[in-house]
Amino acid sequence: FGVLGIFFAWAAFRRRLQAMALVVAGTSVLAFLVLAWTTGDYNSFVGRVVVADAVALVALVVGALAYLADRGNR
Repeated sequence: FGVLGIFFAWAAFRRRLQAMALVVAGTSVLAFLVLAWTTGDYNSFVGRVVVADAVALVALVVGALAYLADRGNR
């Protein structure tokens, strides 16, 4: 997770890495959510992570749309 965090922070300032960061982050969040939902019957601690990842997924979708809108204006 540390390596991903460093990559995401770096990509925030490097336009050429931003699309890749959005894809990697989305894949990570979706993979966890799919695993949690298919497994089911998880405890409250994992439930908190599910909620956080669902919020992160919404933020990623908004970020991806903003990225695409900005890219279209160039």
